[in-house]
Amino acid sequence: MFIVNIYIIGIVILVAALFLNAFAMRLGIVTWYDFVKKPSTARLFDYVWLFILYPALLGVSAHGASIVLNL
Repeated sequence: MFIVNIYIIGIVILVAALFLNAFAMRLGIVTWYDFVKKPSTARLFDYVWLFILYPALLGVSAHGASIVLNL
């Protein structure tokens, strides 16, 4: 059952990443795909998004999934 819970948390993280990437693109924020292609175009807020906000939000999604699954 533990493996199934890990799988579900992975799916939640994947869906959250897709949603956050779509949100960032809609707002004109650099995503990881754009950053890897051309890092010189990133602004200060893009760095804050990529290295602080984005990982934190993915962590929150994983934490929320683990709470729902009672881990």
